[in-house]
Amino acid sequence: MNTEFQDLPNVVSPKEVQTYFGISRSTTYRIFHDATFPAFHIGNRLLVRRDELLGWLEQQKVIIKPKTRTRRLSGLMNSFLRTLVVVFVSRKETMHRERHI
Repeated sequence: MNTEFQDLPNVVSPKEVQTYFGISRSTTYRIFHDATFPAFHIGNRLLVRRDELLGWLEQQKVIIKPKTRTRRLSGLMNSFLRTLVVVFVSRKETMHRERHI
């Protein structure tokens, strides 16, 4: 187990999850009421086991594919460069016309 989670108790309440992870109360309860989240009730208390919480967190990882980001960034860069070229050419033509008047 990761050492940064060792100070969590074996059974964790929504308030402890909220405090430990620094998320809002509404986000915490939305997670606890999600069908894929391994929460359980003991009386009126809503709880989750630390090991199941950490396993659930592992499943939530998002992998960003480099190709997607590169294409998106290159598209933004191309748009930016086209804008610069258009502005530069427009200014050059305006300056050229002003000299010949």
